[in-house]
Amino acid sequence: MAATAKVSVAIGKSELAWVKARARREHKSVSAIVTDTLAAQRRLEALRDVVEWMQSEQPPLELHEIKRAARELKSRKR
Repeated sequence: MAATAKVSVAIGKSELAWVKARARREHKSVSAIVTDTLAAQRRLEALRDVVEWMQSEQPPLELHEIKRAARELKSRKR
């Protein structure tokens, strides 16, 4: 289990309602949902960094490259 720290945060009422509803739906704690959401945000930011790097350093992807990548991703999900 990863190390954790207890913190206090102030969030909007609508965000609190959303996180509580999601926690109930997924049978998780509010802390778990917040942690999952923060981790997803970190992954999105890392992906954005990669995309920005690719756009600045590499020529645009060709259609056949996109199709090949889609096939590879699809095969990994099996």
